[in-house]
Amino acid sequence: PDELIALNPCRTVPVFVDGTHVMTESVGAMLYIASRHSARDLAVAPDEPGYAEFLQFLELGEAGMLSPLNAIISSKFFGPPGATENFTARAD
Repeated sequence: PDELIALNPCRTVPVFVDGTHVMTESVGAMLYIASRHSARDLAVAPDEPGYAEFLQFLELGEAGMLSPLNAIISSKFFGPPGATENFTARAD
């Protein structure tokens, strides 16, 4: 929708709006919510035990699992006519 494009011209999701803050990076939005809007502090501070594991888990989905899917998603949904079923988007 035009409202989304106005917030994020890159046309990607998520788009998180909190007052005057607009965030389009999913990991940043998760950290923001965990630090600012949780009933208790869900973020692990750098001086706390488990900080490295917290960051590892937080980044796993975004960088580790989603990265390989970017080519598939881009080809399938944003590729030019005739290229939406190329080798990255096929299941065979």
